[in-house]
Amino acid sequence: MSLRGLSTATAAIRPAVRPAVRPTICARAFSQSTRLDALPRSAIPTGKSGASGASGSSGPKGSGESDSRRRATRIQKTIMWASLLPIIGYWFFPQRRVLNPAQYSEHTIDSVQLLSPRHAELSVRLLPQETRQFGKGAFPFPYVGYTGSIYSVSPQMYEALVAQTQDETPDDGSVVVQHVMLRNPDIQIERHYTPVNDVARDGRMNLVVKKVRNGELGRMVFGLKKGDQAGFRGPITTFSIKPDEYDTVVMVSTGTAVAPFLQLLDKAKVGNTKYKLLQAQAPERDDWSAKLIKKHQQKYGDKLDVNRIPQGEVQKEDIADALADAGRVCVLVCLPPKLMGPFCGPLTPTLEQGPLTGTLKELGLNSKQVWKLE
Repeated sequence: MSLRGLSTATAAIRPAVRPAVRPTICARAFSQSTRLDALPRSAIPTGKSGASGASGSSGPKGSGESDSRRRATRIQKTIMWASLLPIIGYWFFPQRRVLNPAQYSEHTIDSVQLLSPRHAELSVRLLPQETRQFGKGAFPFPYVGYTGSIYSVSPQMYEALVAQTQDETPDDGSVVVQHVMLRNPDIQIERHYTPVNDVARDGRMNLVVKKVRNGELGRMVFGLKKGDQAGFRGPITTFSIKPDEYDTVVMVSTGTAVAPFLQLLDKAKVGNTKYKLLQAQAPERDDWSAKLIKKHQQKYGDKLDVNRIPQGEVQKEDIADALADAGRVCVLVCLPPKLMGPFCGPLTPTLEQGPLTGTLKELGLNSKQVWKLE
């Protein structure tokens, strides 16, 4: 074919080739420019030489530097977030401090139930290592294996003492009655409350709180609801007793002061010991303890006598009837100071037992047969 024929043939096919080739070339060029815009400026080859060898050698080197920089950035971010995880966990998932006598810890309220217009039962569920302190891990009185004040030990030492007590204290029939402290964080005051149930058995502590005029703790408790937080510390031993060592245990109380005796009756086992409860009769609308006392009467049968005495000073005749044919007797007294004084003598300012005076002294009892509760 001549050159003219070749030129004519080329011209004939050029219009058919051009529309198909140009869009492909344009799309490829656009794609390459887009990728270049996305890369860091330092990764784009800037060689001035137009030779293909120079351009080819600068491209892979820049891409390698870019990959190293991105890898280093990812490592830095990983280290930063890893260092922040403990802080995030502390603020958003705080670990609750275990209940102990030395320090307050926040606990979730399980329920708040009104027992009367002026009495509410606060229920708080505890962890297994906390309920152990109310069972075999409870400190008898005086404390076993430790001669100092229980308030001066650290929570770690206290847990070790509880574990030691649980392992070494034999089941000798002792019943340890305990209380906890509840605080109002708004004005930094605290009051002690005694669970009315066997905490180790139930896995929770039930506290009865009375609402009184100008009583800040009662006001706070009556404002709580399920899921709220409240600060507690304890348990603290109120007293311990071996019921089998007595023929009769007489308990004298009024109002919410019956709480230690309800815990005692809930923890003790039915045996040969007879229990006699002298409880001041409250108005029917405020008689919150009647239901709990009835439950214990069903448990003990004729081993529990309940005498609802008039409010005010305990009459000599009432306690004399309870002491009749009592045999080996222990009298537990939980009364307000103005009633405790004439009945058995007050506690000392440091809450020690003090001398036995008053009605019980006149009836021939001695200080070893009487235990006063705050």
